[in-house]
Amino acid sequence: MTGRFMTQDPIGLAGGENFYRFAPNAQAWVDPLGLARFCTRRLQGFPFSTDLDKNFRGGLDLGLFHEQIFFDDGTNIGYTTTGTFSEESMKGYKCSSTHFDDNVMKKAVENVKSRKIKKYKLSKEMVAEKEVFQFGNEQYNGALNNCQDFATEVEKEYYKLEGGNG
Repeated sequence: MTGRFMTQDPIGLAGGENFYRFAPNAQAWVDPLGLARFCTRRLQGFPFSTDLDKNFRGGLDLGLFHEQIFFDDGTNIGYTTTGTFSEESMKGYKCSSTHFDDNVMKKAVENVKSRKIKKYKLSKEMVAEKEVFQFGNEQYNGALNNCQDFATEVEKEYYKLEGGNG
């Protein structure tokens, strides 16, 4: 099915050369305000995991799904055992209906990525302290510091930057 907007696409050239063309899949590629969204997919290798639950934001962050943040410019970010990463495509993701301002969300992501925490190591009667990135490559933990924790911290930071309390 081919469709055309009656007026120019509000995102301009970011949507392609034809300002009046619909997205190839208008049901899955809807981003009416051009804003960031939290999206989820099933865990790879876990066929019985879930994807988007309408109430997935917040809580204990122990859902059986992967969570990623997608922006209107096509970029995205998530957190896994190798640190932060981007997906090649949105295939398999379902997104929340809540939209967030891209610029504020990207600032929130950078703030969270740059957060450091103190780690302590015991050795012969000594305690060594060092600072590491909270969401660095070695800090991933499936139960205590996972993709959902990263997304939740980004959302909290977003609301701090916005001046609200979420």
